[in-house]
Amino acid sequence: VYGSCATGDTYEKSDLDLLILIRDEAGRCLAEGFILEDCGIGYDLYCTTWVMLEADAECGHPHLGKLMDSKILWVRDAEVMARLEDLRTWAASVLASEARFSKAEEALGRAKYAFAECCLAESLSCARYHAAGVIYEGLSALMLSYGRYYRRGVKRTYEEVAAAVPAWDVRGATDAVVLAETPETLREALAAWLRDVRAHMAE
Repeated sequence: VYGSCATGDTYEKSDLDLLILIRDEAGRCLAEGFILEDCGIGYDLYCTTWVMLEADAECGHPHLGKLMDSKILWVRDAEVMARLEDLRTWAASVLASEARFSKAEEALGRAKYAFAECCLAESLSCARYHAAGVIYEGLSALMLSYGRYYRRGVKRTYEEVAAAVPAWDVRGATDAVVLAETPETLREALAAWLRDVRAHMAE
């Protein structure tokens, strides 16, 4: 179990996030999405592979709660837990080492690429689409530079970023992008946002 049910950050519509680890790639065909009719809570059921967890452990992004903080309810054999703990140890070592800076720079590079696409967009909707990529990758760069990963749900993103960089009003800067009403004002706000990220990244 990971996510809000593992952290205790639940509310009436919280779902149950399960890490279901399979040994066979074909098992991913078991994926299913459904809504519980009695309470209206949506669920997405899909399996995770070792390849996916190994990629997470390389820390190319800070969404590592599933890997790092899952509470194990059942496991078939001890070797699986040993392998999982090895991945957790590796990810923690990356986040604590100088390697995290190169991971952060790679994420910042992806943010800059998305910003270029935003600048080339002709419509507001397309500009907003690429702006979302800038924000996702920019915040990833910021968190990785400080050796941090998201421990709570998406709804707590602002809080977790603010804890890492209390000097930056991440909510206000992001709202300026989200509430922009023209491609021009969006790009202007987004450029300021990206400069803020670069200025606040750990060195």
